[in-house]
Parts: sequence; structure tokens; C-alpha cells
Amino acid sequence: MLVLHNNVMYLLPILALLSLLLCPSVHQLPKQLENHPLFVNVHIVNVPIKHIDHMTFNAILKKNMHLGLTKSLLVKLSWYYCHQNIRPGDLWHLKIKLKKVHGFHDPGVFNYEKYLVEQGIGASGYVVNSFYNRRVKSKPSILDEVNLLRLKLAKEILGHSAKPESRAVLVALALGLRQYLNQQSWNVFRNSGTAHLIAISGLHVGLVFAFMLFLMRFIVGYYWAMILSWLFVIAYAFLAGFSLPSQRAILMLSITIFLILNKRSISIWQVLLMTFSVVATLHAITIFAASSVLSFSAVTLLIYGFSNRVGKSNKIWQYLKAQILIFIGMTPVFLYYFKQISLLSPLANIVAIPLTSLIIMPILLLSLFLLFFYKPIALYLININTHVLNYLTLFLTKLNSPKWALYHHTPANIYLVFLAIIAVLILFAPRGWPGRGIAIFCFMPIFFYHRPFLKNGVIRLTMLDVGQGLAFVIKTRNHTLIYDTGPKFSANFDAGEAVLVPYLRFRNIKKIDKLIISHGDNDHIGGANSLLAKLPVKNILTSVPNRFHKQQAQFCHAGEDWSWDGVEFKILSPIFGLGLTHNNASCVLQITSHNKKILLTGDIEAKTEKILLNHYGKKLKSFILQVPHHGSATSSSWHFVKTVSPNVALFSTGYLNRFHFPNKKVLKRYARIHSKIYNTAQTGAVTLLVN
Repeated sequence: MLVLHNNVMYLLPILALLSLLLCPSVHQLPKQLENHPLFVNVHIVNVPIKHIDHMTFNAILKKNMHLGLTKSLLVKLSWYYCHQNIRPGDLWHLKIKLKKVHGFHDPGVFNYEKYLVEQGIGASGYVVNSFYNRRVKSKPSILDEVNLLRLKLAKEILGHSAKPESRAVLVALALGLRQYLNQQSWNVFRNSGTAHLIAISGLHVGLVFAFMLFLMRFIVGYYWAMILSWLFVIAYAFLAGFSLPSQRAILMLSITIFLILNKRSISIWQVLLMTFSVVATLHAITIFAASSVLSFSAVTLLIYGFSNRVGKSNKIWQYLKAQILIFIGMTPVFLYYFKQISLLSPLANIVAIPLTSLIIMPILLLSLFLLFFYKPIALYLININTHVLNYLTLFLTKLNSPKWALYHHTPANIYLVFLAIIAVLILFAPRGWPGRGIAIFCFMPIFFYHRPFLKNGVIRLTMLDVGQGLAFVIKTRNHTLIYDTGPKFSANFDAGEAVLVPYLRFRNIKKIDKLIISHGDNDHIGGANSLLAKLPVKNILTSVPNRFHKQQAQFCHAGEDWSWDGVEFKILSPIFGLGLTHNNASCVLQITSHNKKILLTGDIEAKTEKILLNHYGKKLKSFILQVPHHGSATSSSWHFVKTVSPNVALFSTGYLNRFHFPNKKVLKRYARIHSKIYNTAQTGAVTLLVN
């Protein structure tokens, strides 16, 4: 039999380290192809995701030396108002526009650009509706056929109207297709600490293997039962999308089976080291992704907490100990990555894991199998599962209903995270280890140590990167003001939930003293509803109070002023009686601290600039200016620019936006007065301390 030599095993970490150091970057779109119409053949490689007004899918652009593509390129495409039947494996001739992968760059906000790169995606874009768009005949590959099968099975499970939310969860559990989940269902699992149950991962791979091994060992010998169960798990992983977490789990399982069948004596720590080394070698770019860190951390913690222990304990206590171990041990990691933990997640998992493992998953696997042979029984089993899952969802919803159940907190720095991890290792060390009392004190600072407070008269001004839109967070010692909330991109996605709320939680800001919405354009008001739903807002000022039905909003008007913590705030426009509307009616805010002024202008144009010049003249001189209307040619008239004469000019624009903001002539005007220019499309979020 094959035997793994010790030297080979210990060389694997060195190979992994070299892979990390020499990790090749994902092939990116050549610069000259950005934002230009391209007529290309694309091969659809995943199950398309349907939204209200568009669908998204991944596709491969083949190597094309004429276009400058030296390698095949994986791209993420959106097709708006598409009425075509897009299927995995299709080959389409399309007119598309692409740009390099780009996401929001804000502190504490999900890094979508990094996520796309980890998926191997080198560009994103959209299909331009054209007469020339057409399907080209093609022969689907085996992977394409698997994806078509996944789509067919998903439709079978979803095909009945009864309990559609629960059926969508079953599709996610069985096939790894989470696009059918609504936001409410996803929030129930995420906020209760059970989201790992609906992401195909090590738990699912282990369950399927154990289930098959239990059945097979009564039919064939132990040796063949292991091999056949392993093959079945691989087939299931492909049916479930063969995600990176499932790949890691299969790799670890494969190493373990190989060693067992070859009667190789090896510790579980060595298996973990080998798995990490192989993953780092084959997928170096993903090794520091959140899912990888969470997976390896959880497994390491469980091995550490249960290995080398004296005495025996019953199975129930071991199960409860595992939940306590994961809850306490993973808290520093969860706070670092997600800025929140579910305080009742141990109780949620104590119920949800056995229910999923012993009832839902076995029935689900059996129903998938029977869909090929006897559909009525399969559909009956699926119906039973939807009822079970519905009760589980109700339990998790009730469990997480208290506001205190979900704890939001951001560690003040990375050192506190490492200190808490060290404390966990000491706390769960084998019996007899000294320092457990000290470990508790080392664990607590991650919750109670905060960043230093701002002094009186100091302003922390943050212009967030919200794409083509505007959102500012102004913080004084004891108060927070939000100026605009960025755009709403779709029914389920807006800058309020995606950027503003995560950033505020990153800063441990629990409430908003004043929200100013400059005017009613989507790119300024789009995120307001999500913000208002997640955080308490004391006061709203806006030029469009009629847009706020559930909250009491006041009209912003020139002359209104207030003072917070040694900082003066004053509304300069709109001025009553001048008939200003739309962009020109934007609430203009002046902030003053120690004779340094900040001017936030919304989308005002030359008309309002002239009014401001007539009313305030040289009082408009500012240290920092939010450049009006994203740098549009309709704003930033030379007289206004020269009078304000900002040391710092802030542009909030989207990367390669369709309006071509900022205008080149406008940029030259600010360069002419030697303003320091920052543009979110290039720099991401900009934070300035003014004192």
C-alpha cells in the first residue's frame, strides 16, 4: 500500500508558503478595453441569478489576441430587461461593456472587489441591448450539464407555492443556490448565528459522508464503503456547486480516508496542517478570505478543545461543550470580520444542528435521489421538510427577536483580537494549565477598550465611497451627523445598508443626532430608508420633507444653526422666496471649527452658486469643499471656485460613471487654485480630522 513519507508531509508547509509568496494575480481586463463596446462570444459557466429588472451570470471570454486578451477571462455580467432564457453552458454572441473589478472601499465595509478576485473574476460589466445579441450553438461540458441539472432540481423543489421561503432554504441546503433566498430568510439565519447551515461546507460534506457510510457498510465491506461514500460526497459537492468551503472539506476528508485505508498512523493536527498546506498551494489567493479563516479557525478550535483530554465525558456534554467552545472561541474572529455576534447562537445551534443533521439533510438527500425515480414520494418528502424547516425558522426568529440578542461591536484594534485569541487558548487548555483567571481578563478588553474620543472642537469628516452618489459622516466628540445616504441600486441593495450602516457600526456609532438629505435625487436619498430602519435618528433636515412618510422631517432653510461640542453648524441654502428647485434646492451646510470651515453643497449648480456668492461673499472661504454636483460642468463656476478657494476639494464619483464625472474643465479650475483633490473613485473613502 502507498505510504506518505514524513519528509513529504513536512515539506508541504514550505511549498504552501512559497505559493503564498509567489501567488499569481487573477488575470485582469486590459486597460484599453475598459468601458468600450465589445462584440464577443461568451460561455455561461454558472446558474444565472434573476433579479427584478436584470439577471447576473458568470461567463468566460476566450483568449483573443486581436482584443489584447492573452488568456481566457472570467467576467461577471448583468443583463438588464433580459427576456431570453439564459442557461448554464450556453454560448452567446453579445455586445458588452466591461471594466476591471471594482467595489466600495470603505472602513468596515464588505470588500466586494476582493471577493470577486477570490472567485477568479477579472472584470465586471453589462450586456448592451443590441440586435446582434444571439445564442450560438454549443456543446455543453460535463460541468455545464451538472449546472443544468442543479437548475432543474431547484425548479422541482420550488415548483409548489406552499411555504416558498422554506423551499428556497431547501434549495440552498441541497444545491448551494442561495439566490432564491429572500433577505428576511437570510437575516434569520445570519442574525441567529446559524448561517453556516445554509452554506455548503464541512458540516454538509461530513453529514453526507456519514450518512452514506452508515448505509454502505451494510451492503459492502468497510474498505469499499469508505471509497464509495467518498465518491458519492464528491458527486454531491459538484451538484451543490463545488464551492471553496466544500472543496476544503473534501480535501481534508480525502486525506483522512487515504491515511485510514493505508493504515497510516497520523495525528489530526497533521491532517489539518496537510489540508491547510494543500489549500494554500492550490488556492493561495483565497487562504486569507473570511470563509477560509473561519473554517480553519473553527476546526482548529474544536481539535484543540477536545484533544489530549484526560477522562471520558458523555456525548451530550461533548456536544454542549463544542457549542460553548465555538461561541467563545470564535467571538474575536466574528467581531473582527462581521462586527457582530448573536448572543443566543449557542442555543440556536444546539437545536438547529441536530435538526438539520438528523432530519432535514437525510430527508433532503433521499428526496433528491427519488426525484429521478419516483417524483410523487420525493415531493411528499420535500413537503415534510418544508414543514420542519418552517418550525425551525419560527424558532430562530423568536429566539432572535429581543434587541439585545444581536450584539454589534468593533474591536478597537487588531492587537485586542490577538489578545482575545491567546486568552481563548489559555481558557480551553487541558486541565492543570495555569493562568485561566488571567485569561478572562485578557479576553475582556476586546469589548471594553474603545478608540480615544475626539476632543471638543475636533471634527472627523468622512466622505464615504458609495459609487456614483454622496454620503458624509461628520463626527464631533458626542454627536454624529449624516449628510446624504448614497444611492439605491436595486430593490435589495442600497448604500445605506451596504456602506453607511456597516461603517457606523465599525465606528461603534449607535445613534444619529441629525440626518441631512440635501435633495431628492436617488444618489443622495437612496440609502435613507435602510439607515432609518437600522439606527435611531433624532432629527431629519431636508429640502424634500414630503419624501419621509414614517418620520417627522423638517425643511432645511438658510439661517438655521446649532452648536455641538465646540463646533458650529449653519444652513446657508435654500433661501426662502427664491423659487429654488431640484438640484439647486440642495441643503448647503457650513461647518466651522477654530476658524476652519467645511462647505457641503449637495448638487447645487451655477444658479445657486451665484446666490450664495451674493449673500455670503468671502464668508464662503473654506478649508474643505465638497465639490458641487460631483464635479459636473453645470457647477463649480470659476467665480465660486475662486471665492471658496478650498485647500481640499472632495469629489464623490463612481468608477467610470456614465456621466463622465468629474468634468475635466472643473478639475482644472481646482488645480489652478492648488486645491488638494480627492476622488472616491480613485481613493475610496476619505477621512479628514479638522481641529
